[in-house]
Amino acid sequence: MNEDELIQILGTMDDSARIEESTAFLKTRRYKRWIIEDLKRIYKGKCQICGYSSYPEFSIQVSEAHHIDLFSKSLDNSPKNIIILCPNHHRILHLGNFHFSRENLHFYNAKSVLPIYLNKHL
Repeated sequence: MNEDELIQILGTMDDSARIEESTAFLKTRRYKRWIIEDLKRIYKGKCQICGYSSYPEFSIQVSEAHHIDLFSKSLDNSPKNIIILCPNHHRILHLGNFHFSRENLHFYNAKSVLPIYLNKHL
């Protein structure tokens, strides 16, 4: 990217920005939230793939729960179907078309393998 392109991007104003009200059909997930909270406590908020936790550095918890088998299809909210992840690994799993091998305890796609680093429940 050259300097002119950078200046153009940084100088862009979005004159379409606004807030609109709309009515939509909403589906809500219903499950026992304490199962996820208990898993986060077990792993102290650490990502089971990389071991990262934001808590020591920032005193905030940003770990997320990922349903190994999609909750929307399986309705399985049991601990054996949940892994605790950092936001980066959570997004990577969703966008990277990863699958889970229960036998080898790793996520994989055509290009990568992401092994489980921390495991006390799978």
